[in-house]
Amino acid sequence: MSAQRQLKSATYTDYLQIGDGKRYELIQGQFWLMAGAGTLHQRAVGEMHRQFANQLLGKPCRVFVAPFDVRLAEIYDADGFESNVVQPDVLITCDRTKETPTGLKGAPEVTIEVISPNGSGRDLVIKRRLYERAGVQEYWAFDPEGRVLHMHRLIDGKFAYESVIARGVITLQTLDLAIDFDQIE
Repeated sequence: MSAQRQLKSATYTDYLQIGDGKRYELIQGQFWLMAGAGTLHQRAVGEMHRQFANQLLGKPCRVFVAPFDVRLAEIYDADGFESNVVQPDVLITCDRTKETPTGLKGAPEVTIEVISPNGSGRDLVIKRRLYERAGVQEYWAFDPEGRVLHMHRLIDGKFAYESVIARGVITLQTLDLAIDFDQIE
């Protein structure tokens, strides 16, 4: 995913004013232009959503896919003036009080990013740090081309990290939900 930075320090209020038809994320007050997702990326997101949604039927947690705004406030951000608005490829939330008509306000339990060829730095460094600060319990970054899954689980406020080859069934430790990565072509 190619990114383009703008120099203005912005907030959620500014984010809502963008009307150019393009998709952006707002990270630490900076706009990042998001490129369209490729076929492999879309297949991975769709299959993860399908598997999680089936496992969550009749349960309080919900799975969402991008585009879906997630507002993550820093300690100095006022309500409506958050400096972070991201669109994780897949997210799971169990606290429905965080749901708003426009997205989610606060950290979901799980976020998953499917890494695009030009997006690994943002997903593996910048967004990982943001998700850790926000209190996301588990963050996965999946590289569908290399079949590598970067797993981060929050322990005492810090992410513990493990990287594995994404084959067979792998389980989210936080919610005990499994993905069969062999179903992702």
